[in-house]
Parts: sequence; C-alpha cells; structure tokens
Amino acid sequence: MSMRQTVRGAGSRRGLRVARLGALAVLGALLGCEGLADDSALTPPPAVRGQAASSNAMNAMNAMNAMNAMNAMNAMNAMNAMNAMNAMNAMNAMNAMNAMNAMNAMNAMNAMNAMNAMNAMNAMNAMNALNVGDLRIPSTTLTDLAKYTFSQTEVLCPATRLGPLTVAGKTANVVLPRWLVLKSQFERVRVSCANTVLASCGNGVVNSGESCDTGIALGQPGACATLTVAIDEDLDASGAFNPAGGVDQTVSYEVFSGIALACADKAYRPFLLHPVSGPEVQTLDGNGKIPTFTTYFRYLCIQSWDEAQGKAVYRCGKGRVADGVSGYAIKDGTNSPRPVYLSSLTWGGNVWDKHFQFLQSHLASIVESKQGTAPVAGYALDYAWNLNPRDVHAGTTTKKEADYLAAVALKTATSRSGVAVSPYNRANLTGGQSFSANELNQGEPGYKTYPDLASKGTLDGIAIDLRVAPWYTQNCPWAADWGLPELTPQSVAGASVFPIGSAANQALLGLNLGDTTPAAAPVTPPVSRARAAASAASRWDMSIAARSRATRRSGAGARTALDSSDAAPSMAVRRWRSRCSKAPVAQR
Repeated sequence: MSMRQTVRGAGSRRGLRVARLGALAVLGALLGCEGLADDSALTPPPAVRGQAASSNAMNAMNAMNAMNAMNAMNAMNAMNAMNAMNAMNAMNAMNAMNAMNAMNAMNAMNAMNAMNAMNAMNAMNAMNALNVGDLRIPSTTLTDLAKYTFSQTEVLCPATRLGPLTVAGKTANVVLPRWLVLKSQFERVRVSCANTVLASCGNGVVNSGESCDTGIALGQPGACATLTVAIDEDLDASGAFNPAGGVDQTVSYEVFSGIALACADKAYRPFLLHPVSGPEVQTLDGNGKIPTFTTYFRYLCIQSWDEAQGKAVYRCGKGRVADGVSGYAIKDGTNSPRPVYLSSLTWGGNVWDKHFQFLQSHLASIVESKQGTAPVAGYALDYAWNLNPRDVHAGTTTKKEADYLAAVALKTATSRSGVAVSPYNRANLTGGQSFSANELNQGEPGYKTYPDLASKGTLDGIAIDLRVAPWYTQNCPWAADWGLPELTPQSVAGASVFPIGSAANQALLGLNLGDTTPAAAPVTPPVSRARAAASAASRWDMSIAARSRATRRSGAGARTALDSSDAAPSMAVRRWRSRCSKAPVAQR
C-alpha cells in the first residue's frame, strides 16, 4: 500500500489545486533592447506576499520573461505551499535542496528506482549540442537552497552563465533559466523505512525499527511503496474545484525526484509528480522510457523558505518535461538577448538535455491542445497553442517540431509583459488557404494591426531563427546587434500579417500584437541606468501580477480582462515596455 497524502493549502478547507506559476512570465529581467537586469543591481523584494492567488496572466500573451534566467522565479513567492509534502520523511531525508557541484557526476540515489526520458523530437538530432568541458564560472556560498526565498536566491546566486561562445556568428554568453534545466534521469521516491531517518534504510533488509526498506525492489516482500500525493484538480479550468460538474476530480500522483541546475554552478534535486489516476495518465513509451512533451510528469516541486511560516515549504507548478535546453545568448558588449535551444549541454561530468516548462505564463502552453475542456479551434488560447512537437499537422505526416521551435522563439524573444498576441501558421489570408480549425489562422479579430515577430523554426547553430517587423530595424538596436532580418508584412482583407510559407520572404510562424497595444518611442538608456530601471520595473510588475485576474475570451475580443475591483492594475497591466524603453508607456 502506498502512502497517500492529500495536498491542502494553509487555512484552506478544501484540497489545494496546486498553485500554478501564474506570474512567471511577468516577473523576469527585461529583454530585447531593454537588456537584462544585473543581479548586483537587485535588492530583495518582500520575500513572501502572503499566500497570493496566482495570476491568470494571459498565456497567449507575450511571455518573454518566462524564460529569463535572471529573475523569473520571483513568481514562486506567489504560490501556495504544499504543506502535506513537508511532513514526508521520504522527501526530507533526500536533502533535495542541498546545493551540489554541477560539474560533478550526479546519478540516481537508488539505481533500481531510476528511469530515463526519451527524446520525442527528431529535430533534436540536427541541433548542435554544446560541450563546455570543465568551464569554471562564478559560484555561490549557498549550501542549503531551502533556507532562502526564491527572491533571495536570485540575489545571492547568479544565473548559470556559460561563455564566451560563438552564437549565430556573434560572441556571446549563454544564460540558462534557474531551476528548470534537467538531466534525463528520474527516480521514484519511496515511502520512508521508518518515521525517523535510519542509517539502515536502503540496505535491502527490513531491520528492527523499519516497516519496509527502500533497497528492496518494488513488488517484493518488505519493499517500501512508491510515495503518492492527491491533488484536487480544476480540470475544466473554471477557477474552482467542482467535482459535481463531472470534470474536476481528485487525482493521485506518484512522486519522482530529478536532477536539475539551480543557479551558478549548483545543482539540486526537484520533485516531479506523475499522475496515476484521472484523465492525464500517461504510460511509458514502447522502449520503457518516459515520453517528453506529454503529461507523464505534470508538476515540478521545489522547496524554498517561507518567511510567513518561518520554515521551508514545497511549491509546485503545473507543466511538462520537454526535450533539450532552452535559454538565452547575450551578445558580448550589449544587453541584447536571443533565444537559444540546445539538444544537450555537456558540462563537467553531466549531460543536461531536458527542461521543465510551466503551463501558465511560460512555455507549456505552446504544446497544450486544449484549455480545460476547450480545444484550440483556429486561434491560440491563453494556455493552449496546439503546437506539440509530438503531433503532426492535420492530413499530413509532418510533425510540428519546427512550429514548436518557432513558437519558443516568438514567445521568449520580446521584452513586454501583459501584451496580448495572436500566433499563426496558416496562410488563410496571404496564401489563399482555407480557414482551418486544426491550425492557427491569420487575421484573428482584435489582432489585425501590428505584426511583430516571425520565425522559420530553424536553427543557426543553437540560435532559433528570428525575423522582425520593420519597426525594429528602424528603431531598435536589439535587431541590429544580432543582425536579425526584416520580414515585410502584407495587408490582406483588412489585416496586416506576415506571409506564411516556405519561401525566403515568408515565415513558418508569425505573431501579431493586439490591436489596442500602443507603439512606443525608442529609448536606449545607458547600461548602468538600464540595469537599475530593470530592477525597479521587475518589482513593479510583480505587484501588478499578484493582483490581476486576467481572462481570455475565445474568438473576437480583448485577451486581457480584469475584475472591476482591480481598476488600478487594469490600467497598468495593459501597458508595456518596448524593447528600447525601460519605463512603461501610457496606453494609447
């Protein structure tokens, strides 16, 4: 019998629907022409903002900061704690948050519980892997990451920064997001041998004082069972747990541990949750491997300090494990970043070739095919773009791998938060194709005026192809820093959109801003002032995100709508910072 723990929030009378990373994309250091905030310029914001409700920040919005390696995990402070997990001896005994040297070879703690993940993308074989050997980088004095809030860790432990390297013909440093880069090896967590940690636990024998032993193979007499937790899931995405509606239900999850990069040259062991009941159960593939880009793993859980409770607590975000390593290249001598995607990173004794994508305001929305029970039907939803690289385009055998890569580039390349966008890969306007509910179509109502970025979904080494609207080449040094090509939009049927196709003057995936999104005068402040402004703007955004209640209506209409009680955040969240301006600009 496995030990079952129901996850409940502090002070909550019902099972906690594990808090999402709702504000993740809103809180990063600024990108594009704005550059990246320097950690040395940051001062820790209040470590805990109560048990703030996660922001439903529009996931179809521009989630540029979602991947930002500098400040993205500030949003973790807005998550509710999974207190039921704190009492589990099996997890506490693993010392999961002890900072390990990322260059030392790390493997499963118990080989019999280990499983490997299999790459789903054929394109991964064509991507350039990165091997930095025994490269030494700035370290940190932190030894127990659970003793610090995420905000404090960001200040005390710099993001993993590798270089200088040559990226797309430019000298640059590759910067990786904190907490999310994974090895392919995952390990089932077993129920503890006893209520206290015993040295004999794991020796393959049930000793005195033990009720079982983790060294005995599962299914054998005396074996400790796999640890499970139960979560009340809002599967219809209504915002409330309502099992009487016939969709929401309590789901049981097995607990796994993984190995991930935390920050600087430190690694840690996160926990991942694998559903074993409910509609998202996913089995191993035909080779007995964990399939990526699926719901096999649905949550990533990290332990950090909670100042309100005066103890370390687990926080979890919903999403998926994905192939490869995503991050940014920062061109030398500038603050200009560009999205990169590696098949793998070999560093010291380890190979890192997976990463976790959060669903809300991050990257997992790219691969989701439905939002709650609503499927994608011609246009992207906030939490579903239907570009899973495992899938094929309707009526073809062509996988969506290139579309996925293009979407990663467009979703992470920009420097704005709270901006509604409409991605499209169907030439229903510029190529004479019919409207298709299975694809993302051009000319979504409310998104016809401002074409912004486009991509062919190809790789230049590790850099993802990126093309810009004329505004960038005319006004923004960011595009010039990387030599990004300009793509001319076309005006068809009252819409200005990028042409979609395989020709040189076309793209695989284009992206338009919402029609109410204001333009901004280009301003490129000095680097020192930019860094200070980025720090202040990041904290400003967090206060907005913590209060906003953004929702997306299907079809026509604005993607950003807030409760009337949030009048002040409503005005602020609809503002945006251009790549060439630090300060928010007034709404048009």
